[in-house]
Amino acid sequence: MKRAASLLIGALLLTGTAHAQYKQCQADWMSKGRDIVAETCGRLDAQAVLADQTAASEDQLNSAYSAKEKLNTAAKTYAACVQDFITTGMMSNLELEKLDYATCAHQWAEEQRTEARISFGMACIAWEDKTGRVFSQPCFPKG
Repeated sequence: MKRAASLLIGALLLTGTAHAQYKQCQADWMSKGRDIVAETCGRLDAQAVLADQTAASEDQLNSAYSAKEKLNTAAKTYAACVQDFITTGMMSNLELEKLDYATCAHQWAEEQRTEARISFGMACIAWEDKTGRVFSQPCFPKG
């Protein structure tokens, strides 16, 4: 019985790991989805924030933090617009394929938020480790 419970727990942990790495949309679908919703929602530029996140000074870390927060706000707004696009498209019988692509644009926006948080968080931790100081904002905020 104990062995069965251990195997079950192990299977659940492995499933959780696999699930965490699962991505519904491929990059080309996310790109096409962004093109489809661009007229309605505009374009979200995340590249500047996701670029090399290293900080040699507290001012640079503050700048990276501000860029991450700006992207977070813009990505939330973009994702909400895409969700509205999908909802409206469902009500107006938009082609199912376009709705699928739009869903991938939404996934992309959420991934940009996540990547920016991770990138900044790692840079923040590296800066704290290097300087022995604590940054004024949490490197990885709760929620």
